[in-house]
Order: sequence, then C-alpha cells, then structure tokens
Amino acid sequence: MKKIKLIIFLLIITLVSSKVVFASSVSIKVSSGTITRGETVTVTAVVSADSGIYTTEGTLSCSGAGASASANMGYEDMDTKYNSKSFPLTIKATTSGTITCTTSNVKLRELAVDRGYALNNAKVTIKV
Repeated sequence: MKKIKLIIFLLIITLVSSKVVFASSVSIKVSSGTITRGETVTVTAVVSADSGIYTTEGTLSCSGAGASASANMGYEDMDTKYNSKSFPLTIKATTSGTITCTTSNVKLRELAVDRGYALNNAKVTIKV
C-alpha cells in the first residue's frame, strides 16, 4: 500500500511540475505555385510558436529552373512580442522546370521554453 501511495505521489508531483510545450512549426508559403519563365515568385518561410518567439535560426533555400537563392532565418527579439516570424525570399525563374524550396537547420527558442529546440523542415515546389 505504501508503494502505491508513493507512486501516486510521484506521479502527481511530476504532472504538477511539468512544463507544457506547445506545438511550434515552420511552413513555406508561395505567392504562386506555377509561374512562367522570366517571372518572379515570393517564397516565405514562417516560423510559428504558441508563445513569444525569442530567437530563430535556419536557412530558406530555393534552386532550380535557373534560380538559386537563400535567406537567413536568423531573428532575435528580447521583447518576445511575436508568435510568428516571416522570412520572405523573391526569386526569378530563367528557364523552364521546377524550383524546389526547403528550410534547413531551423531552431526556435520561445518564451515558454527554457531552451532552444529544432523544428521539422518544410519543402515546397513551384512549376515553371
């Protein structure tokens, strides 16, 4: 009986002292999924969190159809007033084909968490 009470007590202490970490994510939005050769397209990586964002890091890269560009996703705000941060990148297709845009090494530190953590990467393709 003492063991059961001890287990219940430890379970309650663990649940009460646990910090809740909400789901954070990175996504990629495009101004158009299909463009004509010679046109430009804006690709935007968006880092979202359930609490204020303190820092972000990572890279948004696009290549293909004659286009090659990248954007640094580094950000820091001591006020932690934003729950999302956008990183736009405008690219121009010079040939026909497919442009592939991906995020890499995206890390986030938010107000509700005492440490930084990595996010899953995102990917999108654009037909030219």
